[in-house]
Amino acid sequence: MINVIKLRKVIMKTKITQMIDGKEVVIALGEAQIDPIATAPVALEALKKTDVYKKIEDFKSQIGTLANQAFQAIANAKQANMTNDKIGYKKYSEDYQNSLAAIKEIEGQLLPLATELQEAYRGFIVSEAVYFQPKPGEYIISDKEAKKIEAQLQAE
Repeated sequence: MINVIKLRKVIMKTKITQMIDGKEVVIALGEAQIDPIATAPVALEALKKTDVYKKIEDFKSQIGTLANQAFQAIANAKQANMTNDKIGYKKYSEDYQNSLAAIKEIEGQLLPLATELQEAYRGFIVSEAVYFQPKPGEYIISDKEAKKIEAQLQAE
């Protein structure tokens, strides 16, 4: 299993150091590497708390109910057709069509939410990032700290 360090809400950098004459010296700065496998479940948990996720789950539930109604209506229509119940067949066929139309309407409302959900997830990948454990002589630091080090290195 990979060791991870979890730091939140900031894009992180890696400070690479080397021992020179008994002193630890910064030799480079780089991007800290996000562990996608460790980050995904953390980002998903954060995503589940958003309003857009809750709306989508509500729509999914509605679609499930409507699909069950459509399935039952088509089964009832087939049964009515077999017994030559023309009125029942017409009613159940209309119920089936109404359920399908309601599902299509909900699907239309879901499409814009899918884009919003994807954008939120991408944001959580960064804000809830889990970084790979750095190698010896490397340290995960904030972007702010990295800028200070860059300024010091340029001043020398």
